Amino acid sequence: MLWQCSKCREMKSPESFYKGEGRCKKCKAKYMKELHADGRYHDKQRAWRAANPEKHAANVKKHGGWTTTRQVYWEKRNRLLVEAFVEDIDRQVVWGRDEGHCRIKLVCNGDFVPFAKMELDHIIPVVAGGAHAYYNVQTGCLPCNRAKGARLLSIGG
Repeated sequence: MLWQCSKCREMKSPESFYKGEGRCKKCKAKYMKELHADGRYHDKQRAWRAANPEKHAANVKKHGGWTTTRQVYWEKRNRLLVEAFVEDIDRQVVWGRDEGHCRIKLVCNGDFVPFAKMELDHIIPVVAGGAHAYYNVQTGCLPCNRAKGARLLSIGG
C-alpha cells in the first residue's frame, strides 16, 4: 500500500509519513527548515493565537498550560529556597574544606577536582528540603554531580 505526498505528489510507503500528516517526512523537514530559517514559524504561531484566542485558550486549558518538567523543578526549588535557610557560600571555602576532592564518588573514585571545574553539590537536595548552607554542600566533579542529580544518596551504604 502506498500513500501520496500532498506536497511532492510522490507515492511512498506509510512509514515515510508522520501520523496525521499529508506531507512525507522529507517534505515536512524541508518546510520546517525553511520556516525556522527566516523566523516565519514563530510569526505564524503568534498570528494564529491572535486570530484564534478561544481555540488557544482551550488548548492551554486542555493541556494544563505549557509548563515543562524543568519549569516545574525550578518553580519548586525557588519556592523552597524562599522558605529554607540560605547562607552565602564561598566556593573556595568548600573546595578547601574538601581538599579539592570529589565527595560524591558515583562516577570517579574521589578524584581531585581543579577549582575551575568544581561543582557545588547539595547533599540533601534543595527540592527535597535541604538547606543552602555549608553543612549541606560538598565538592563534586561534573560527571558525578550529573549522575546524582536531585537525588538523596544513601549514607553509609
